[in-house]
Amino acid sequence: MLRSLFLIIFLTLLPGNSFADQADPRLPDLFDELKSAADAGEAAVVEQQIWEIWHTAPNEELQQLMRQGMDAMNNSDLAQARSVFDEMIKLAPDYAEGWNKRATVHYLMQNLPASLADIAETLKREPRHFGAIAGRGLVHIRGNQLAKAAEAFEDVLTISPQNPGSQSNLDAIREALGQKDI
Repeated sequence: MLRSLFLIIFLTLLPGNSFADQADPRLPDLFDELKSAADAGEAAVVEQQIWEIWHTAPNEELQQLMRQGMDAMNNSDLAQARSVFDEMIKLAPDYAEGWNKRATVHYLMQNLPASLADIAETLKREPRHFGAIAGRGLVHIRGNQLAKAAEAFEDVLTISPQNPGSQSNLDAIREALGQKDI
């Protein structure tokens, strides 16, 4: 029951024309805008701009791998996607989105410990990665660790206060636990 409430899709590939990554100089201002967004619609626009930056790999070879991995994921070829993201991580271990995508593949393959490990690697490189943090919440839901899941969604809301998916997940967890605040 709860799982269907918590399934969110945070994987959208919108390749850009220039290369960027988690060190992109536009990100600090975008995160400031995200934090001060007046409503969920405004926040969604800013979140999409951040995703576009994250999905733009540091070079053409990595961009090609990102496309291949995302295509494999979209075609439910999770073993191929994992292999591609393994290669991406090998070539660019500092690129946060390679780790995040492999974390997602592990989650989809129901390999929760590996997903959490890759989420941790993502967050070492990009501590504001709201997608990875939400992913951590989803992993904890699958593992029936609702208090930890709630903490993850609270963390997302400190970065993106208007994020409706995280707010609704947090509300549902609180209701399931019979608590207003965790």
